Amino acid sequence: MKNIFKGFALALSMLTTLPFFRVHEFYKGINGYSVMFYPLVGFLLGVILYLVSLVLTPYMPSFHIGIILFALWALLTGGLHLDGYCDTIDGLFVDKSRSLEVMRDPHNGGMGMIFGGVFLYSKPLLSLHLICSIFCL
Repeated sequence: MKNIFKGFALALSMLTTLPFFRVHEFYKGINGYSVMFYPLVGFLLGVILYLVSLVLTPYMPSFHIGIILFALWALLTGGLHLDGYCDTIDGLFVDKSRSLEVMRDPHNGGMGMIFGGVFLYSKPLLSLHLICSIFCL
């Protein structure tokens, strides 16, 4: 039971920037327990964002709420998936023989920056569209 709780704490500390349950010691088999909680951590992030949108909807225009939700999402996750996305895009635009080398490089390439910028531009707009489709009648 203790390993299950440590798995949840590891999943929360790996996927978010929330200061709770920071795990600094890794034990054999604890990663398997943490993977089990990835969907729960994603659900908790979604609940936090949904509750913030419910609270702000009566007081702010949906455009501003979309931007606030995007900023909160980036703050809660630390941009974890954005870095992996940019590295993957960089790896797709080079020869197969160099793709792993390019993805391991800590610097972003041109295509990663372009697609990352498009992602950063599109995410708030899609959040806005989703909020309007749910709350704007």
